Amino acid sequence: MLMPLENVPALLMRSTELGTCLVIADIHIGFEESLKQRGLILPSQTDRLLNDLVKIILREQPDTLIILGDIKHQVPGVSKAELLEIPKFFKSLTSLVPIIILPGNHDGGLRDFLAGIGNLQIYDSRGITLSCQGLKIGLLHGHTWPAPELMSADMLIMGHTHPVIRLRDSLGYSYLEPVWVKVPLDVEKLLKVYPAKSKAIEVRLRHAIVMPAFNRFLSGNAINKANAERPLLGPLLESDAALTLKSEVFLLDGTYLGQLDMLKETFEG
Repeated sequence: MLMPLENVPALLMRSTELGTCLVIADIHIGFEESLKQRGLILPSQTDRLLNDLVKIILREQPDTLIILGDIKHQVPGVSKAELLEIPKFFKSLTSLVPIIILPGNHDGGLRDFLAGIGNLQIYDSRGITLSCQGLKIGLLHGHTWPAPELMSADMLIMGHTHPVIRLRDSLGYSYLEPVWVKVPLDVEKLLKVYPAKSKAIEVRLRHAIVMPAFNRFLSGNAINKANAERPLLGPLLESDAALTLKSEVFLLDGTYLGQLDMLKETFEG
């Protein structure tokens, strides 16, 4: 089983190794502090994020929670809000479910102030693999190249981009909707661009799934923006091996919108 949850930026996967896993990405605790520096006052959203996640955990009863990076927001360093709120956030969650974190580019220093919290493991940012109904699934944040063992996976699941799509209504007003993105990968090109040149590396990847950010208050990357230089982010998805314009795009309710090349023409033309 590998199933995005309806109207929720999260998915469930039933793995051989960890049982049923709830997977989310990009919570960015403390992002409100960066808004204050630009003159926008927004109360802390950490309790709201925690409550939303607890509701999903209690409903779905996963065996493990996997977070694909960007737990914190400030880069570089750590804000006072992050130091205070992140340990409390995880102490509440680890009382409900074991947690695995695959760090993102915003997570420098995370290990230091989560040290001592039980039921929580922080893995290498280059990702892990799990078995799911005969498939090998790689999971990572996406700001680094995947570890060599992930290259033999059947698919990758990653965050990092915060993908949204810009839509227009009949009056011409535009708005943003978070989306899932399924990106096809060219295996032959991937063999050429992957930085580890060992002949022992097996490459089987056919596509990557880019998750929407769990924190809905974050700004997103409008993937169908006209002339967008970086619709998807990270070394893999910005390489020649990623067939970005052929990506398939889905709303959170499961609605299939089409391929990205047609969405650019339809909504930005």
